[in-house]
Amino acid sequence: MGFSEMEPVLAEGMNISEEYQETSLRRCYDQIDSIAQKWYPDATTFKG
Repeated sequence: MGFSEMEPVLAEGMNISEEYQETSLRRCYDQIDSIAQKWYPDATTFKG
């Protein structure tokens, strides 16, 4: 793996409103899952 394969994931702090925390975390989990699917298409990934 080199720099060209790196993908940033924006993960905000948790010092925000509870309803925004949930949507923010969901967005991060979905982005991480998408990246994992590209690298390991046959694996079961985290669905938080």
